[in-house]
Amino acid sequence: MSIINSDQPVWADFNNRDKDGAVWLGKTLTDMRLKDMDLLPTEDREILVSDGEVEMIGIIKSRDGGWVAVPDANGFRDVRKDAWYHNDNNPPQPAP
Repeated sequence: MSIINSDQPVWADFNNRDKDGAVWLGKTLTDMRLKDMDLLPTEDREILVSDGEVEMIGIIKSRDGGWVAVPDANGFRDVRKDAWYHNDNNPPQPAP
């Protein structure tokens, strides 16, 4: 199975996971990001999600009227320091 966004992870809030480790893809920021990336969540597809420090490949599942990414067998891992989306490579922008 191929990852639908292997070169551009979708942002995820790993602090708000379900008991099984699933990360919700239906939050406002993630919804906008999926639309910007022209990604359509599809049941049982793999998706790369990250918060800039940690990443995981998850299996997309429908849950309670929304979409989640359930961690695959490899679970979570640190983002490589040389990855363009690592937090050190994307400093926060000052507020306008």
